[in-house]
Amino acid sequence: MQLKLSAKLNKNIMKKTFEIVILLIVLLAVSASVLMVFLKPNTDQIACTMEAKICPDGSAVGRSGPKCEFAECPVVVSEKSLILEAKIGETKSGLGVSVTPISIVEDSRCPSDVTCIQAGTVRVKIKILSGLGESEMIATLNGTPITTEVEQIELVEVTPYPNSKTKINTPDYVLKLKISKRNDTALLNDKIFVSQPLENTVVKSPLVVKGEARGNWYFEASFPVVLIDANGKELALSPAQAKTDWMTTEFVPFEVTLTFSKPLTKTGTLILKKDNPSGLPENDASISIPVRFEI
Repeated sequence: MQLKLSAKLNKNIMKKTFEIVILLIVLLAVSASVLMVFLKPNTDQIACTMEAKICPDGSAVGRSGPKCEFAECPVVVSEKSLILEAKIGETKSGLGVSVTPISIVEDSRCPSDVTCIQAGTVRVKIKILSGLGESEMIATLNGTPITTEVEQIELVEVTPYPNSKTKINTPDYVLKLKISKRNDTALLNDKIFVSQPLENTVVKSPLVVKGEARGNWYFEASFPVVLIDANGKELALSPAQAKTDWMTTEFVPFEVTLTFSKPLTKTGTLILKKDNPSGLPENDASISIPVRFEI
């Protein structure tokens, strides 16, 4: 009798053990399946082709995003002005300048659902690459423009607008930056001025031209000066020479003497050109002085 009970007990134990082993195997199989789903590499990612679209302002944009669509071109306001839209860490280019917003330094704008005494502002650190090289500057919303050699950069809009109940995360900021060519007169007055001859002065050969120009107007201590008549005919061309060390950003005196034959027109133009060894159009600059010829 005891032998029969012992055999039956052993049989039940073996049955239970077998069931537990089967259950463990099933659990292991399910766990492995779940892990395979989570660890499966993402084969849905698409590598965008390295194409570029040329925008109306001459800049180029590439493909990006899940649909590999071309990024938006800068908004051209005029031939000398455009608006770039960029997020933090995103580089946008136009009119010979590249700008990259780096960080939000200040956002003290009054929330839309709150009454404030002051409106507040936004200040953004921006990396700028221009003809002057690379620099980091602080742009203030609707504040004083940042100036490069021939451009100015203004922060004209920042979205989204703040709300007291919602925090704006850094990736959500969208900045609109207006890039403009600087006023030619103001720019040239800060780069070069001519003391002799004055505008509309009566001149004759030999003509002595004197003045001062900043060091970056020269290359190898000189820059070209040309005299033309009212028909655009070249009468004389000669380099103006720096009178002192030109390796500076300060004003350096110059002088040049032009010798020319008697013109056939009563008026002409004296043109002093910035020396541009790079040959890049964005680095070109000149100042024109109207003159009258002695007849």
